[in-house]
Amino acid sequence: SAETAAIVNSDNASAESLWASLGSSSQAAAAVTAVLREGGDATTVVPAQQLRAGFTIFGQTQWALADQARFVAGMGCDEAGMEVFSLMGETVAAQRWGLGTIPGARFKGGWGSTPEGYVVRQLGIVPGTKGDLAVTLQVRTGTHEEGTAIADELARSVRLHRGTLEAGRC
Repeated sequence: SAETAAIVNSDNASAESLWASLGSSSQAAAAVTAVLREGGDATTVVPAQQLRAGFTIFGQTQWALADQARFVAGMGCDEAGMEVFSLMGETVAAQRWGLGTIPGARFKGGWGSTPEGYVVRQLGIVPGTKGDLAVTLQVRTGTHEEGTAIADELARSVRLHRGTLEAGRC
């Protein structure tokens, strides 16, 4: 399915197909923004138009790390979220950097050029000794390789301290 390809393989054509299935760009932006609201994010607005040529509309959303963490922490609270959450645990080996290096993590990453430089970022849930932990990370650097290497270092820190960190709740 397009959902599986978009999440598990990070396939952009499938993600674009899902976006198009929501209607016009304005309808799609409103629908995705509504999902963010349902997930506890009261501020993020998904743009309805392409802000930078050559990049997806939805990929240009300005989404604060704290809002991402709140959203991913609540993904297991409804059936639709659980479906996506399940796919986040099946991510292909090529995408298993950063949070993907933590056994049992469920995550999704993104990367690309921005006006401020190259960015890699991830959001996900990692298992901890006190329960699951919602984690987001963002690295601004020169290349994908540099960004994923730094994300791997950040994930090592999360692995070391995940027994002492509090988990998100529905």
